[in-house]
Amino acid sequence: MSNSSPFYDKPLKEYRDKLYVWHPQIEVWGATQGMLIGACCTAGSSFFILVRMRQFFNLYSQHHFLATAMPCIVFPTFGYLIFQDLCIDRKIVAGLRYPELKKSFCPTCFETRGSLIQATSGIAAPLLFSFVCCAASSLSFRTYPVPDIDKSRKVLGLIRRSCGSFKTSLIFLTGAQFLVGGFLTRKAIDHHDFALTKLVSEASN
Repeated sequence: MSNSSPFYDKPLKEYRDKLYVWHPQIEVWGATQGMLIGACCTAGSSFFILVRMRQFFNLYSQHHFLATAMPCIVFPTFGYLIFQDLCIDRKIVAGLRYPELKKSFCPTCFETRGSLIQATSGIAAPLLFSFVCCAASSLSFRTYPVPDIDKSRKVLGLIRRSCGSFKTSLIFLTGAQFLVGGFLTRKAIDHHDFALTKLVSEASN
């Protein structure tokens, strides 16, 4: 990978390599596996929303399932991984690694940001993508009456009905995503802090 890439950071890569061979892993799982756990939660939530939206639009066959799964499950999951890495994990490591940044380090700000990223990628994005994809599929298979896009009131009414069909589940799922995002970010902060402190201590001895 080119050193000019915005995703490449040699000190960060070396640090992460040390984390992945850390023993025992239980001491740093939030730093090494936190994003993977969050991505699995995003994918699971996206799949649930897609299935419920397909049920609302009477798309019970397997037609267009892969076409809807790609934007509704894969895109939000990869989007989560990218934003979590760039906006959370890298900034946590930088904030804890450099003394001048550690003075203004705000764990609560990161937890809030992590919760928002988790909820956006696990709820908002799948809802938007699944509604558009399922509405388009229902037009093709004539499984549900979808109004013309220029009839804004009817379109908004359809959005309310589609989301309202599993409103209770959606509320609980949104709350769970916020909690998971905040919890995983908190663990990432704690475990990065622990690992960096230990590595600095070992280097000075």
